[in-house]
Amino acid sequence: MFLVWQKVRNSQAIKDLTRALAYQIGSEVNETEIANRLGVNRRTVASYIDVLEQAFVLVRVIPYPKTQDVKFGEKYKVYFIDLGIKYTHW
Repeated sequence: MFLVWQKVRNSQAIKDLTRALAYQIGSEVNETEIANRLGVNRRTVASYIDVLEQAFVLVRVIPYPKTQDVKFGEKYKVYFIDLGIKYTHW
């Protein structure tokens, strides 16, 4: 029901996104790379990450920049709230 409310049109893409994020826990998320791998656009990936965060499936962590060269909030990592999701085989 939550996915319908958030207007998620491609349920397989959000499952594949969840799987892709599980494989790279602790690494910086590259939305463009994931979008190319899943065959969707980057805005869809960003939107689906927001949906997963609102559903308390994962949390987005934005590192504090060590230098002025990096913009704050440009890169982030995701961590799953329930680690059982990471080890679930879909």
